Amino acid sequence: MGVADSIIDGVTTIVNQYGKVIVLEDDLVTSPYFLTFMNDALNFYQEEEKVWHVSGWNYPINSDGLDDAFLWRVMNCWGWGTWSDRWQHYERDVNSDMSAFSNSEIKKFNLDGVENFFAQMEANKQKKIKTWAVFWYACIFKNKGLCLNPVQTFVDNIGHDGSGVNCGEVKEYTDSLNMKENFLFINEMNEDVNCLVKVKGLLKTPIKERIINMLSWK
Repeated sequence: MGVADSIIDGVTTIVNQYGKVIVLEDDLVTSPYFLTFMNDALNFYQEEEKVWHVSGWNYPINSDGLDDAFLWRVMNCWGWGTWSDRWQHYERDVNSDMSAFSNSEIKKFNLDGVENFFAQMEANKQKKIKTWAVFWYACIFKNKGLCLNPVQTFVDNIGHDGSGVNCGEVKEYTDSLNMKENFLFINEMNEDVNCLVKVKGLLKTPIKERIINMLSWK
């Protein structure tokens, strides 16, 4: 079926049966507390309509002075979860998704210009790639949803050794795994500006310039 169709079909089947889903691919290594974090977060935010997505992975940002987790606009797909009432809005309609974005929305979607997620949608339209995750991010973004991230990652992606689908050989985004087993979640439903600045600062480094064309969402 290919990666994109397999994930879309698998997530839809499971989330419709159980009401929520946690998704892992076979090139991910997790902390022993990954499932605890994911299940606790899915339970904590189940009735919070603004939260659409829970990620187990995060960029290796400096965690000094930060909470255990934060909310922001970007969807990360290396170990993630969601609920059936959010996933029901997912669609992979390239023309519809792209035409729905204004120029100002494209800039915000692209993390204020430090990333180029929208280019992945263009590449899908041109049939250069066939991916699924950027369309889930687009769905969340257009519905003004928020995504929960741990400050320190619970997931390491080892598919960047050159063996993973759609991925080159990259090591710069690895970090030590989070070994916390108790977490404090966020009650204020706003994007965390402090964490946003830290991630954007990381993405502006020369490392980012070297690997921007090597990283690709599944």
